[in-house]
Amino acid sequence: MLRRLLPTLLALALGLAALLLGLAGLGRIFRAERDEATAELSARRRALEQYALEALKQQLSARLSSAAPAIDRALADPLAPDQGLFFQEQSQQLLPRRLLPAPSMGEGQGRALHRDLANGAALAGEAGEPWGQRLLLLSRFEAALRKADRREIEESFRAILFHRAMYRVGPAKEVPFTLHLLEQLLSKSSPEPSLLRALLRDGLGGPRGAELEGLQRALIRRKDRFTAEELSYFCERIASLSARAGAAFDDFSARCQEEPAEELGVPSPLGGPSLHRGRWYVEPTSQGARGVEVSLEELLAGILAEMRERALLGAEERLPLPPAAQATRAVSSLAVAVESPSFGKAQRSIEARYRVKTALLLGCGLLATVLAAMAVVLQHRRHRFLELKADFISTVSHELRTPLASVRVMAETLEKRLLGHAGARDYPARIVREVDSLGFLVENILSFNRLDKGRWVARLQLVRLDELLPPLAEEAKGYSQAQVTVALEGMEGISLTADRELLSMLFRNLLRNACRHNANERVEVAISAERRERELLIGVRDNGVGIPEGERENVFKEFHRLRTAGKGGSGLGLAICKRIMGVHRGGIRVQKSGPEGTTFELCFPRRGEA
Repeated sequence: MLRRLLPTLLALALGLAALLLGLAGLGRIFRAERDEATAELSARRRALEQYALEALKQQLSARLSSAAPAIDRALADPLAPDQGLFFQEQSQQLLPRRLLPAPSMGEGQGRALHRDLANGAALAGEAGEPWGQRLLLLSRFEAALRKADRREIEESFRAILFHRAMYRVGPAKEVPFTLHLLEQLLSKSSPEPSLLRALLRDGLGGPRGAELEGLQRALIRRKDRFTAEELSYFCERIASLSARAGAAFDDFSARCQEEPAEELGVPSPLGGPSLHRGRWYVEPTSQGARGVEVSLEELLAGILAEMRERALLGAEERLPLPPAAQATRAVSSLAVAVESPSFGKAQRSIEARYRVKTALLLGCGLLATVLAAMAVVLQHRRHRFLELKADFISTVSHELRTPLASVRVMAETLEKRLLGHAGARDYPARIVREVDSLGFLVENILSFNRLDKGRWVARLQLVRLDELLPPLAEEAKGYSQAQVTVALEGMEGISLTADRELLSMLFRNLLRNACRHNANERVEVAISAERRERELLIGVRDNGVGIPEGERENVFKEFHRLRTAGKGGSGLGLAICKRIMGVHRGGIRVQKSGPEGTTFELCFPRRGEA
């Protein structure tokens, strides 16, 4: 057959190869078009993202430049606000301010000193030390106040200011001392208002370039030297004194009530302009860093509006925020994405066109392959049909002619020659056996045709195997001239829902095959049943010649016959068995086979059987 198909196969193979090569070339062209369009779209998107990123960098730098005067003012003036400002020097955060009050330990040294000064308690101090000198000057000043000697008041007050400008005594003493001094001056004298306001707030220039810091700034700058209770106490007293003197104190009160800022943890040194925690823009300085709090959302909104004004982006495009990060991130590593439905639509359009073209190519290739395969299959089936037809006619003719000839010969012998002769006693049995074989062959052919065409309507009923199989086992003894024994194992109480006629045909075919393909003097068949949860397994074991391993699937094909030591058959027996099992939604297979025999396994689904 292969020689007859070879020219057709060669022609189809060459034509199909040429077509597939052409389609592959078209596929490469379509893929190159898609890649080029995708690259162009990606380049446009990257250009817009780079433009937005550069604009963001400029906005961040401009924000810090505009905040630089406020940073310098907050560093120089502790009363200036520090919200949104950052300054770090030598790894120490100066802005936003984070001075913490000293731990609370009783009344506090500063508050106790102020109370003692107000109560006129005798305070000790070494004469040669600045604090002792300061106390002596205070005693002189208070004596002048009691005498109401204006000239002495001015001279002693000037001496105290000079001493304060020249010598430092520590915030815990300086603040309560100065507060007491000004309270005494305001309550028992009539000081110059501008002088009093300067001492409370702005400070005065002292001798030799020294400077007298205002009391408000002195307290705020040294918040960490006082406990929280002391700080509240002095804030209230200084604010009250400032109100009496007509000095501004709102910003002072605000600084007093401010909570210490958190430690931002900006690393030092910085490698360049960076974004810290997603909201602080910082730049390195010679000894640290400075920065400003920014809102990326506002900045990107402004950039988006500008790009829309320049027709770079449409109304549907967006600039989403970069992923938030707690760590410090270099501005140079930032990436701004452009979210645009138009890009997605364009990309989907490119992919859709490519898929359509590819699908057409694949369809053409598949269609050509299918057509070629169909041509090969049709040719093969044509030749195979002719061969099967010839084989079938030959087989059926032989199978029908042989028993008919035997019947004719034996009938003539019985009729004419051997009437009453003792040697003719088994002729009637042989005639019956051959006639039954012929009838079974005809019945198999008719049944196969009906099953193959789907014209057999199964009549399902509950069939007991212990009632169905014994008659068939007895009938099997006439299938062969050798002694036939059929053992039924575990059949008591076993039943299944099936077509009784089909089941009989199934087991007859299996029993005839066991007798036909058997070279032993004694044919032994065992039929066993095993219940399982969802199925019933029936095993049919014989001692025949066996089935070669490569033929165990082919034996269930129609008209397929084994070249064994047994007699030939029509090749329909096991094919009919497979179709009968299909009608019952079950299956049949060769469980094992060898020189000692073959075991077939039948699997029936259980549907309410007993």
